[in-house]
Amino acid sequence: MGDLYAFYTALMLQSAQPYPGDLRPLDPDKCFDEKRFLMYLVSDTEYIILDHQNGTDLTISVESLHNPDFMPALWYAQARASELGMNPDACLLEERYLDSMDDVQAGAVKILLENNECRAWGEDIASSPLDRFEVCVGKFEIE
Repeated sequence: MGDLYAFYTALMLQSAQPYPGDLRPLDPDKCFDEKRFLMYLVSDTEYIILDHQNGTDLTISVESLHNPDFMPALWYAQARASELGMNPDACLLEERYLDSMDDVQAGAVKILLENNECRAWGEDIASSPLDRFEVCVGKFEIE
């Protein structure tokens, strides 16, 4: 799977679309159809986020991604808003931007399970029940 922090952050950014300045509105059930974000470590202290939709590159600290309270989609939305001369505080009103890093392992698995379950049953993500899965790292019981 590679770098789990980069993978999970890219998934979080992907699922929180659209962002300020996006030209085309995105249907929520299609947010995973195209891989918009690519992230990789560029130094011991920084990642780069490549946004293939609008061609922007932003750097973010490793320390931020390792903070369980950090909200990457909010950070990205505010950075985009500032870049476009918009009010970055308006992004605080968008609930889709307010998910925090929390438990990276459990969060990545949860997003993948929910997205793939919808695809397997032919459902759109927008109409599927949210929070169906609860994933806990290190808490496995087999009977």
